[in-house]
Amino acid sequence: RMGLLGPDDLVARFTAAPPRAIFTGVHDSDQVEEAPLVALAETQGYVPVPEEEPALLWLRPLASWDDAIRLGAVDLPRRAVAPGSQLLLTFYWQAVQPLDRNWSVLVRLVGPDGVTDLARGEGWPWGRPTVDWPPGAVWPDGHTLVIPPDAAPGPYRVDVSFYDAATLELLGDGPA
Repeated sequence: RMGLLGPDDLVARFTAAPPRAIFTGVHDSDQVEEAPLVALAETQGYVPVPEEEPALLWLRPLASWDDAIRLGAVDLPRRAVAPGSQLLLTFYWQAVQPLDRNWSVLVRLVGPDGVTDLARGEGWPWGRPTVDWPPGAVWPDGHTLVIPPDAAPGPYRVDVSFYDAATLELLGDGPA
C-alpha cells in the first residue's frame, strides 16, 4: 500500500524498472538493511561512485568498453562554456576485470557537423596506468579542454575512446 519493497521484491523491481542510481552508506548503522541493495547493485553491474564518506552512489553504467571498463558518471559544467575558456570534464571509470594493457583515454569535443574536433585531451586516466586498476575500483579522471576563442555557440558532443598508445589499437568498438 505504501510502495515499500522488501529484499525479496528487489530483483523483480530492478529487472522491470532499473533505477539510474542507488544511494547507500549515509549512516553506518544502516549496513544490515542496505546489504540487499548493495548486493543487487553489485550483481547488476552498477558503478559505486564515492560521495561524502562513507556514502556511495551506485550508478547504472552510462557506457562500457569491451566489458573491461565502465563509465559510471561524468561531471559536466552546469552552464554554457564560453569560447576561449576551459572546460573540465571528470569521468568516473571502473575496471570490470584485470586490465593487461595501459589504455590511454581520448576525450574529444566534437562540433555540430559530427566531424570537427573542437578540443581534445588524451593520456593515461589522470596519470594512473590502467594495469594498476584493481577490478571494481572506481577512478576519477579529469580532462581540461580549451575551447577555441572562435567557437560558435551551440551543442557539442563529447566522444570518449580508449586506445593502446603503442599500437593505436582501440579497446572494443567504442562504448556500448
